[in-house]
Amino acid sequence: MSRKYCSIGMGDWVEVGNTGAPDGTPVVNGDVYPCCPGWLLDKDGNDGYVFGNLFKESWEEVWNGKKAKSFRESILSGDFTYCNDGVCPHLQNVHSNPNVGSEDSAPAVRKIEDIELLYKERGEHHRNIIENNLVTMKHAPMVVKLDYDKSCNLSCPSCRVDLQTANREELVLAQKIQNYLIESVIKRGAKKLYVTGTGDPFGSKTLRSFLLDFKKENFPSVEGIRLHTNGILWTKELWSKMEGLHGVVNDAEVSIDAGTKETYEKIRRGGDWDILMENLLYIPTQVNWFGLSMVVQKTNYQEIPHLIKLRQRLIESTGNKNIYLYFSKITDWKTYSKETYEELAVWKSNHIEHKKFLKILNENINKNDWQDRFIGTNMTELLI
Repeated sequence: MSRKYCSIGMGDWVEVGNTGAPDGTPVVNGDVYPCCPGWLLDKDGNDGYVFGNLFKESWEEVWNGKKAKSFRESILSGDFTYCNDGVCPHLQNVHSNPNVGSEDSAPAVRKIEDIELLYKERGEHHRNIIENNLVTMKHAPMVVKLDYDKSCNLSCPSCRVDLQTANREELVLAQKIQNYLIESVIKRGAKKLYVTGTGDPFGSKTLRSFLLDFKKENFPSVEGIRLHTNGILWTKELWSKMEGLHGVVNDAEVSIDAGTKETYEKIRRGGDWDILMENLLYIPTQVNWFGLSMVVQKTNYQEIPHLIKLRQRLIESTGNKNIYLYFSKITDWKTYSKETYEELAVWKSNHIEHKKFLKILNENINKNDWQDRFIGTNMTELLI
């Protein structure tokens, strides 16, 4: 099998957040990851590989500590010990672009024989890393994911057991993390910010404050911001107060998980389909790229065609042709019992509805769509 190289894991990305959102875990904890925790595995095969913690170590100890170096060594050796290749879209799709909808369209993972393309697309600094087997990074991450507050206005069962909002003490901690990242990481040369992934940027007091106060002149290196939200709180009124973000937020993704009102309000606990549909007529007009994502499960897989039709309606009504869809397999974040998760995990070959699911998946998603960057999935192994 051909060796691969991942630019994200070799210093292009850092995330400060949490592994999923099971009941009882802190809303704010300061853990640092090399990429999305759900794409990672620790030494025991559990989700997440933590570089360190901002409350316990300095940035240099986190960014170039023993665990960070071990992670990078696993990429340079080609064994990807700490990567969950069954979930990571980058490792699943070495030949194509897993950054569906992103303006940063170059693949993050390349085969070694195609490495010259990665140097051209992702930067010549990777040539120096590979040729000299470097595991100590002198540069700051180019993408910083602000995911340190899990506060959200919804309590979707695939993500959390109940509604989670930072308390007073946790808000103080979140603000400390935010201030630290701004001064010690972002202002050292970050080019892109990715705001949240386990909570909501508008549902978090800390992140919402950051967005309200954002001014481009204070972050000269930042070329763009990507927002991941449930879309309920992103109203015209709120957006009008975030003038500093206008023209800077170039990519946004809304987690929708359904194609009908009935299914949406069952899966997205606390959500309101009518409010969301109203906001979806506005949000795509404010960004270059806009996406809708679905966590595919037994409850909603039959609505994959509905979501594809919704995408087309939004293109026609908003005039934004850069609207993409992303379908991901449901992940076990320990919010379900083992029995309930197995009942929902229709992507598994032993599921009673797996064949029906495969039919719908393959009738509506094909590898050409994936290559075109408008319909993506981390289930490409199931595509015919």
